Amino acid sequence: MSAWGSVTVFAERVPPGVWASLVAANLVATLVTWSTARRRMRRAGQRAADPQLVAGGPGRTRDTALTVAALIPAGLFWAMVLAGSFHGLIAFGRSVLGWRDGWEYLVPGTLDGVSVTFAFLAFRAVRLRKAPDRCYRVVWGAAVASATVNFAYEFSHSGHNLVAGGYLALLSLFGMVMLHEFLAQFEEGTA
Repeated sequence: MSAWGSVTVFAERVPPGVWASLVAANLVATLVTWSTARRRMRRAGQRAADPQLVAGGPGRTRDTALTVAALIPAGLFWAMVLAGSFHGLIAFGRSVLGWRDGWEYLVPGTLDGVSVTFAFLAFRAVRLRKAPDRCYRVVWGAAVASATVNFAYEFSHSGHNLVAGGYLALLSLFGMVMLHEFLAQFEEGTA
């Protein structure tokens, strides 16, 4: 059994109430820290644009610690969104494409993986004071392709349930929307 297979077996054994509790706790943590995360991302952008703006010392250490603490809930939600999208894309790879023995993981790797990679390249572009437009186009192209595959797969395998297909499609798009919000916060600080 592969490492991913053992993770999915473990995840299936966890009672649904535990997952619901984790999502609720993460939602509360996100709501509580949202404004702080926004300020910290803006500050991180300012630091990237002008490293002399925040001198070393306790102020910088505190700012870094608060930034990390504020982004943890957002990172957890992002991981959940991507995990849901990966699940649908892997199932598509197995049942529709007939890929097995690890090949099915190429589907999320080539769709969501490309989106995530180019989203991080957009951060780099902003940091270097370059326009991230080319990265945006690739991110959204891959995200829309991922959403389309997720929708089509779940729609057909759920007995033509629009809600089920729409849910998986939204997971692909939500992950990219979250990254764009992070980037927007970062860009505000570098402006």
